[in-house]
Parts: sequence; C-alpha cells; structure tokens
Amino acid sequence: THLGPSSKLKFELHAHTKMSVMDGIGTMDGYLTLAKHMGHQAFAVTDHGVVQAFPDAQKAGHDHGVKVLYGTEFYMIDTKPNYIDFPSPIALNAASYCIFDFETTGLSARYDRIIEFGAVKVEKGLITKKIDILINPGKDVIISKKISEITNITNRMLIHKPTIDAVIDEILAFIGDSILISHNAQFDMAFLQAALKRLGRPTLTNPVIDTLPLSFFMFPETRAHNLGALARNFQV
Repeated sequence: THLGPSSKLKFELHAHTKMSVMDGIGTMDGYLTLAKHMGHQAFAVTDHGVVQAFPDAQKAGHDHGVKVLYGTEFYMIDTKPNYIDFPSPIALNAASYCIFDFETTGLSARYDRIIEFGAVKVEKGLITKKIDILINPGKDVIISKKISEITNITNRMLIHKPTIDAVIDEILAFIGDSILISHNAQFDMAFLQAALKRLGRPTLTNPVIDTLPLSFFMFPETRAHNLGALARNFQV
C-alpha cells in the first residue's frame, strides 16, 4: 500500500501466515525478509481467526527493523440458530418427514449436477418408504476421479440412467408435502432448487430442517459435527 505518488512509505496491510489453516504457507520471517528488501516500513499480519503468529511476528519485526501491525480476520456467527427454512406451524409428532441426500458432480449448484437421490420417508417415527435413484448428469458432464472416489459412482454406472428431467416427477412425488431433512441442507437444497429452476419448475417451499447447524446448537461441546458424530451423539 502506498500513501500517494510523492510518498515513499510502503506497507502491507493484509497477509496470512501458515497459521491460517488452508489459506497460508508463509512465515513472518520470510515475509519480513522480502518486505525489508522491497523497502516496506510496516507489515500487517491478519490470519484467519488466530493470533498464533504474533510471537514470530514480533521477533521478525525486531530482527528486520520492520514495524509489525497486529490483526486478525474474525469469524462472525449468528446468535440465533438458523436450522429451519420455511417454518410452518406443523405438529412435529404427526408430521411426515423426507430425510434425503444428494450425490453430485461437484460443489457448485450452478455448474455441477445431481447424480444420485436417496431418501427415506418417516411417518409416526417409522420408515414407510425408501428411494434411491442414479441420475445421468448429461453427456457434457464428466465425473472426476476424485468425485468417484468420494461417491463410489462412476461415469459408466450413469451412462444408461435417466436424466434429471425424466425423474424429477418421481422425486417430487416422493417428497410430497413432507418436512425435508438433510445434513448440511443448504448444499442439498441448493442443488434441488437449481435443478427445478433449470427445468422451469417452481421451487419448493417445504419446511426444511438442517441437522448440521442443529448439531452445533444441541451439542456445542462436541468437537465434530459431521453426520457420524451427530449419529453417535444420539446413539444411533
């Protein structure tokens, strides 16, 4: 950052060290060695949600004669639980539930496609129906090796399977007016709603319960909140 065309002051205001998990590989000594070489008078460290680099930053600042500015990028969280979408005054003990999961070609609901829909219908505490459909994502969509390793689904398995437009009515009929439940429902619902939009269908307004934020709310002391951890907490 420069203070103007006539100023000689130069300083970095945003840097992540290796203490920022998955988002930094540099060290403060390495950064300040380069900063000093480039004529920087000050350097700011702003790791993601941590301050563990501060001692190294203090030492490196002293060694290289560069003023260190100490900061961090804080995470913001909602204080109100956000585990229900489209809330409705339904008596939960008498409701019908569709617990579902998608497998997809990737993480983007815009660019990736659904390749499997699996679900069970629960009524009065009992599983009354099951469904599992493999879906051809289209001739222009190729499943990567990584996705195949995660899902155990290969391109060959989907060649002769129906496309989403051929099975969407079956999926919607299975869902019906049930309350939808999924672990990380934002992901699954994004794919379902995107598919409906592409097909020119109205999006769903069924109540949705997301068990991922619900796990954080009910078990704040638990280290992990994946589906396996949640099942263990409920002794399932």
